[in-house]
Amino acid sequence: MPNDKKVLLSFLTGLVIIFLSGDLQAQPKPGYSQLKKSKGQMETTQWWLAVRGGVNLSSAEAGNTYAVLSYTQPDMATRNQATYHSFRNPGTAFGFLLGCEFADRWSILVMPSYITYIFAYKNTFSWQSTANPEMSVIQEDVHRQRMHYLEMPLLLRYELKKGKIKPFIQGGAFAGRLTKSIRDVETSTLDGVSGGEALLMTNAYSGSTDKYLIKSHLGWLAGAGAMYNLGNARLGLELNFRQSFHRLNNPSTRYADSGFTTGLLDVMDDFSLRNLELAISCMIPLKFITSKDYVPL
Repeated sequence: MPNDKKVLLSFLTGLVIIFLSGDLQAQPKPGYSQLKKSKGQMETTQWWLAVRGGVNLSSAEAGNTYAVLSYTQPDMATRNQATYHSFRNPGTAFGFLLGCEFADRWSILVMPSYITYIFAYKNTFSWQSTANPEMSVIQEDVHRQRMHYLEMPLLLRYELKKGKIKPFIQGGAFAGRLTKSIRDVETSTLDGVSGGEALLMTNAYSGSTDKYLIKSHLGWLAGAGAMYNLGNARLGLELNFRQSFHRLNNPSTRYADSGFTTGLLDVMDDFSLRNLELAISCMIPLKFITSKDYVPL
């Protein structure tokens, strides 16, 4: 959490600096149309720099499933599978944007970001007496997995219309590198053996899961949003969807000894990620603007 607070403070500081600097850009001057016609294609492109940040929700998509224990009764075999909680746990993303308007309404963007994906799943273990079926113990372990990545998305953006408010669509791909991953587990036990039923809650375990994940993360993303002209700056709001190209767990270390494997009797399934991100941005031009329609020089 202290690192997240430092990242958030840096993001807000950058946002203020860029917003204030946007008001210091050059103001409109006469003779624009004649000057614009005399410029070549490279001279009439515009470059943008922005800070951006937002929140996201993730869903782990399980492929092959694995377990430490197996039930003795075939009709209870499905209890051995993890139950995933989709799009419930918010993560964060902060970073920068560098964009180039290379043609009318068309831009290419790179967005280096520090992003946190969070998802959760539940394991259920149960025991029931064969002599007295009313005597049973049920344990539920809720695993909350956090994964932190440095990512570099590359996007192509198209503005649907010009004006003060500019809606757009965009799409592209991203490459990421895992920096760290942590899992927190909360255990609840329904004890029906020790004289009546009793519900016990404990924080069972928290630890690194770096060795259970591969370092790379590749995928595609697409989204839509709008930009609003404010002085020489642009404020942006966008919604993006991400999808992994591959599984993120490491099969070679699936059963590696740890508190998760031997203590909580849990191993990772093969999984990839889907993610929804809502982000805001503040952009300033890197070349002077000389028209109200933000046509670059």
